[in-house]
Amino acid sequence: MIDKDKQAIRDEALAKLLECSYRQDTPLMMKNDNGVFGLIFDTRKIGLSEFKYTQLWYAINQAIRNDDRNWMYRYWEFADQYYRDVFEYGDAIEERSKYQEFHVAVGGLLALNEKDEWIDHIAFFSNCLPAKYFLIPSTFSEIFDWLTYFSQMVDTSVDLDVKYHLYSQYEGVRAGANLYKGIIRYLALMMCRLPKMDFNVRYVEPLALPHVYGDAVDEKKNFVSVNLVNVQNLEILKKNVQELEKQKEDDKKASQLLDSYIDACKKKINATGQVDNDKIEKISATLLSEFNRQQSVLITESTYFL
Repeated sequence: MIDKDKQAIRDEALAKLLECSYRQDTPLMMKNDNGVFGLIFDTRKIGLSEFKYTQLWYAINQAIRNDDRNWMYRYWEFADQYYRDVFEYGDAIEERSKYQEFHVAVGGLLALNEKDEWIDHIAFFSNCLPAKYFLIPSTFSEIFDWLTYFSQMVDTSVDLDVKYHLYSQYEGVRAGANLYKGIIRYLALMMCRLPKMDFNVRYVEPLALPHVYGDAVDEKKNFVSVNLVNVQNLEILKKNVQELEKQKEDDKKASQLLDSYIDACKKKINATGQVDNDKIEKISATLLSEFNRQQSVLITESTYFL
């Protein structure tokens, strides 16, 4: 038997074990066996295969559909530990970024399905002390970077549709566009979490404003257009923060942080003398209006069933 055939058999066996872990009719003893997570998160290998990512994404969809928070919490414990063991001090930048991207998408899926209690649990779960939330955006800069990353992905490619398909009854609906809504809501929740973070989580100030594009020497060419897009994305994120039901002090602090960064981006634009405040406000309003128009054609039910 050639190695390719052996790998195919191993993959098929792993898929069956993973299926048993989330199926509702699986005997409880088998269902609660964490062995499958040990096989998936094999610390002898750096990064997960495409097969594992695909199988995990489907499994997470099913766990949400089954309202199985226990499965999700166990999964997250192993996923967090794997990052610590493999990526924390390693130099596999591409694999690490891919792993982080996947888990931000998972957060978006949870937010899309309004699993806020689940999000609250994983957002404050850590396998070590002092707490290190490896898979959770824990600084304003991290949140902004993921906001920009997924905004570009949903605008310029079908990666969100292909990589993160929503296994639901809504056939023909663009999965990526709907998942993007969930990711924005997830990042809004993470903005409201920032005041609870401290310096030791990332060894940087979590509330510090992100870098304003155009400050560096090599950012002088197109910083007006870049900052206009940044303002658009930040306004959308701010709108989601304001729509959260809690509206506690942390939510207000998140809105204030976003306002401060929006102002910083607008000041950078104004510094050129090319665009005045009225034009900035008009462009921002137009972009936000277009976003709301696009949202109106997507799924808007308050409860999203997988």
